[in-house]
Amino acid sequence: MYQFLKLTLLGGWRVRSSRTILALTLLAIASAWLAGTFSLRQPQTVAFDVGFSLIRILAALMAIFWVQELISKDLERKTVLWACANPVSRSQYVLGRFLGIAGMSFLMLVLMGAALFLIQSWVAPQVYQAIPVQSGWILVLLFACLWLDILVITAFSILMALVSTTALLPFFLSIVFMIVARGLGPTLAYVRSGDSRSGAWEPLLDFLQWILPDLSRYDIRGMALYGQIMNENSTWALAMQAGGYVAIILLIATFAFSRREFE
Repeated sequence: MYQFLKLTLLGGWRVRSSRTILALTLLAIASAWLAGTFSLRQPQTVAFDVGFSLIRILAALMAIFWVQELISKDLERKTVLWACANPVSRSQYVLGRFLGIAGMSFLMLVLMGAALFLIQSWVAPQVYQAIPVQSGWILVLLFACLWLDILVITAFSILMALVSTTALLPFFLSIVFMIVARGLGPTLAYVRSGDSRSGAWEPLLDFLQWILPDLSRYDIRGMALYGQIMNENSTWALAMQAGGYVAIILLIATFAFSRREFE
């Protein structure tokens, strides 16, 4: 497993990930700075909100891109056969690839989070804000929850890559999963808000709520922007939920990959 973890980190570096991450970070910083500069009220809050929204999208797309480059292309080129020919199990290949992508995502979020915090601090520091943007452990918790969000998306993307017979299908399915999972909570809340006609859809809604992870719960930017309070039990519940989904998805991926036959 350690060998696949190392190869994943090296492979991610060789596909010019450092340049891509730097470009995405600059894009998020520039957008946040422009949004805060042209905002007439609470410019730091606006800058942080816009920057975090972009980071949330770009970081997930980057993780999906890594899965595409490091796993889908392995399967397409049949180079995975050489890796699995060694005295290692296919489960070690899956876990090593996942941990490698998770590590690169963590480093990427550290860089983007530090850049976002600096840029929002420099936007109109003379303007008084009734509720300043929070920093410290709240900022760490915010990006930790975003990392858990990306881990679930990464695990699903790996599952799709291992069961798919085409290279592009996992990429598009992962994007669809990201959109659906992140929009599940607000969509269910909207459908159930005072509409009597939604009663017929309740069984389907309950089924979707149990099957699909509600990644909107991991967007806790309200704590950093507006001082909302989140108790410790909710934090641990989010971590356990993400860990459970990742474990289940990786188990299914390992089982499917172990039974896959290559031509």
